[in-house]
Amino acid sequence: MEILTTLTKGLLNYSSTMKSQIRVCVNVNCCQRGSQEVATTLEKAFIDGSTEVITSENCFRFCKSGPNVAVNGALLHHMSPSNAVARVRQALTQKTVKKEALGTRPLDELDAALDEMMKF
Repeated sequence: MEILTTLTKGLLNYSSTMKSQIRVCVNVNCCQRGSQEVATTLEKAFIDGSTEVITSENCFRFCKSGPNVAVNGALLHHMSPSNAVARVRQALTQKTVKKEALGTRPLDELDAALDEMMKF
């Protein structure tokens, strides 16, 4: 039981230090609906470095609901420059499986998490 508690504490500390990620689809359909402007607005709003804003030409497959933005893996649809910052900030406060789950992390991050846990 003590090992499980230690592992849990380590994972919680590690996940709280991870940089959040915002992906903006800039594929043809979303771009025609204004996704590039959404991306520019988000880049300006999150310039502090706590959150990474990435444009992606890989389609999210929800073209009719675009522009689409993924916040730590959670999709937001019908984004616009006027509502993007508020909606993304709200999404950042909510825990997501993509950000919190070990199964979604690259091996380098898992190694770092294990190293961090071993310090306890």
